[in-house]
Amino acid sequence: MKRNWRFSPEYTEAKRIAFAPYQEDYGYRCALCGRVGEMTLFHILGVGAHPALRCESLNLLPVCFECHRKYEDSGRLEKGLTIEKIFPNRIQELRLLERKVSKSVMRRTTLIRKKIL
Repeated sequence: MKRNWRFSPEYTEAKRIAFAPYQEDYGYRCALCGRVGEMTLFHILGVGAHPALRCESLNLLPVCFECHRKYEDSGRLEKGLTIEKIFPNRIQELRLLERKVSKSVMRRTTLIRKKIL
């Protein structure tokens, strides 16, 4: 049976790291609009297209439910305002990290196949 990655120790630790800088006395601060309250995590580079980054804290952004919904519905927060414009360096870092993680996964898969065969 396939384990849900959202309950993995890796994702739990990534969430803790991602939320830490945004913690306030009465909840968390949205990384996009600054609102304080209950937050959810937003994957900067989507899990479907970038599964290797799903448990990376660098790819997680604490946002309020309203910002998450706005961005999911339209791909932008306001006219012309996208994640890429808000965090341009983070996108570049994530793309580099994805290459490293993907290569590491490919190496492990190759080693496992060699042991099986």
